[in-house]
Amino acid sequence: DAVDFRLHSALLSLASPVFRQMLEDRLAERTPGPPPKDSTAVCYGIIFVPEDSATLSALLRHVYPLTRPSPPSFSALKSLLAAAYKYDIAPLISSLRLALLSYLPSDALRVFAVAHRFNLPAIRAAAAKALLRISYQELRHRYVEELEEIPAADYFRLLVYHDQCGQAAAACVLTHALTYSGAAP
Repeated sequence: DAVDFRLHSALLSLASPVFRQMLEDRLAERTPGPPPKDSTAVCYGIIFVPEDSATLSALLRHVYPLTRPSPPSFSALKSLLAAAYKYDIAPLISSLRLALLSYLPSDALRVFAVAHRFNLPAIRAAAAKALLRISYQELRHRYVEELEEIPAADYFRLLVYHDQCGQAAAACVLTHALTYSGAAP
């Protein structure tokens, strides 16, 4: 969205190997010249990135020693997590994993899809377990846009898991009911 951020290359390089490589590549391409007339700082060039300014601002708060607010929405969390993985900022990835868990059980299907997309098996399993709170029929008819980002086979495996857990729970209830009533199972 064409927002400029003036940043220190040393901090970016320390925080992210991806940024480090981008800056090294940019420096290698740069031809020496006079500094810009409207600036007292030396500009090493502009590096364009596809992320929106809100995502980039939140990402940079984890690079710079600034206040680090929680993402204001699930969509913001998802965008920030994608940028953190893209630029390989490990401390941010760790804190966002915890933030992702805070959306359970209310957004369990979205959490499942995002955890699958970013290969977070423990969070994916926790989300699949949280989805057992709703019926199989309800799960089959629930749609979230994050499902577009995972293979259909993995969504199918989630449905099979949910169905098998439901069948196992029903068998336990039936066995318990028959035992309690005195009838043989």
